[in-house]
Amino acid sequence: MASSLDGIVFNPKKRLLTAPYLKIENIKNEYYGITMPGLFYKFKNNFKNYELRKKWLLDSKTTHSDLMVDKNILYLVYTRIGDKPESILYWAININLNNWNDWKAGSEKNTINP
Repeated sequence: MASSLDGIVFNPKKRLLTAPYLKIENIKNEYYGITMPGLFYKFKNNFKNYELRKKWLLDSKTTHSDLMVDKNILYLVYTRIGDKPESILYWAININLNNWNDWKAGSEKNTINP
């Protein structure tokens, strides 16, 4: 893993942290991340430890994912391997529930088609 404050200069870490394409967001004062293929993580102790969510939020063909929070809604934006043409999809998730394993995605929505 490498971290960056500006997206230009990166500071590499010595150990492998997660699956590829990690995106991290601060949600309710805790750090969560999503990787390919739709794995969802909660980080602890300044990213030294993490917990992998027990239930998948996205399907296993997810790639190029990102997170965005607006009040109590978490938006998971992603593309899906094998889609032709490839589209940018998202799920909105109500994050009012305290247990992140109880968060449930709504119906999949399409944002952009080629």
